[in-house]
This record gives sequence, structure tokens and C-alpha cells, in this order.
Amino acid sequence: MDRQPGASRGRRGPDARPQGHRRTRTRLNRRGRILAFTGAALAVLLVVVGGTGYWLYQRLDSNIQAAGIDNKIGGDRPANLSPGARNILVVDSDSRDGDNAEYGKGLTTMQSDTLMVLHVAANRKWAAVVSLPRDSWVQIPA
Repeated sequence: MDRQPGASRGRRGPDARPQGHRRTRTRLNRRGRILAFTGAALAVLLVVVGGTGYWLYQRLDSNIQAAGIDNKIGGDRPANLSPGARNILVVDSDSRDGDNAEYGKGLTTMQSDTLMVLHVAANRKWAAVVSLPRDSWVQIPA
């Protein structure tokens, strides 16, 4: 076996590499740098927007308080003609702070600001809302 002078075992000289396996360090041209920067900026933007959306959803979702009333309305209820449909009562309270501070002074309870009944169909393809104005005058039966 003929060895070249200066060649060591296990190592090949630079000419011994097969064609096509050269390691070349490529640098991005201007267009490549712009695309890489734009891609990185979009990725960061997506993470920030997604995180903000998740945080906002969690914050709003934790403000919703629900109470079941099925066991509190008695047993003599009419038959449910629309199984799967939902009726949701939406009530908001007015703290009487700010511009409304002069109205309702001395009240010990919170006052209703918004009162709506939301009916969601069983197939979830439509909904109807009835809003009851806050300042409605009604006759209260004895």
C-alpha cells in the first residue's frame, strides 16, 4: 500500500473528499436577510397577539358568573317544547359611580343597569335577544 508522505491514518487530505460534499459556508444575501427578519418579526407578532388574545379571553371569561335556577322555580313547569335550546338572562349592575353618582343616593343594593334575555336555538344556528330597558315603569300586581 502506497501512502503519501505526511498523510496520517484515518484522515484524508482535502483532495480525497468525494465531489459534492464540500462544506461551504453560505451567507445570506440582502433579500435573504430581509426575508429572515420579516419571518422572525411575524413569528414574534403571532406569539404576542395569540398570548394577548388568550389573556383577554381568560380575563373576560372569569368575569362571567352563572347560577342555576332549575331547582328554585318549582316543579309545576310547562313541558319543554324545545329541548337543547338555552335561555340566558344577562344582568349587569350599575355602581352609580362617576356621572351617575347623583342618582340613587343612599341605596344599599346594587342597581340593575342591563337586563336582557337571550334565547339560543337548539341547533345553535340562530339566537334572539329581548332587552328590557332599565327605566321601564311597570304596574306591580298586589
